[in-house]
Amino acid sequence: MRVADWTPDGTLGPFLIDPPSVDPVVPGRAATVRPYAGPQVDLSSAIRVKRVYEPVAPDDGRRVLVDHVWPRGLSRERARLDEWARELAPSDSLRRWFDHDPERFTEFRSRYHRELGARQERLEDLCGRARAGRVTIVYAARDEKHNNGVALGALLVERLGERDGGNPRGRP
Repeated sequence: MRVADWTPDGTLGPFLIDPPSVDPVVPGRAATVRPYAGPQVDLSSAIRVKRVYEPVAPDDGRRVLVDHVWPRGLSRERARLDEWARELAPSDSLRRWFDHDPERFTEFRSRYHRELGARQERLEDLCGRARAGRVTIVYAARDEKHNNGVALGALLVERLGERDGGNPRGRP
């Protein structure tokens, strides 16, 4: 995100320009402009997703494991978790159905988000923690793009954006 000092009618005023898509050269795509409502925080600064086997970073913030079983070969000391949120892991039946098949990820994500719908209070608690400071969702899966941590992180970012109008810290 970046702030521009112009308005669509040519007068000066701060506006927030959404970042372009992942592909920096998308023919015909214009930047989306909306009114800037004060200090903004990039949603990615509130939620981070990474493998539990990656080294702990000082800026990880609160580390939350979202797997049903403890990661193989990892001690609690090395994991340095603040929380183990087993209740946010996908059900065994959904996990078995997905079987880490990238072609099933889109459907897995939809089904997983429906399952998480029954855990609204727990999700809101995690969103509240993200508004207060960074939350790092950690998972054990080998595939870094197709896993429950990525699906949960995307849901949390979406919820933060909807609830706070794009501002995960809840500031005006």
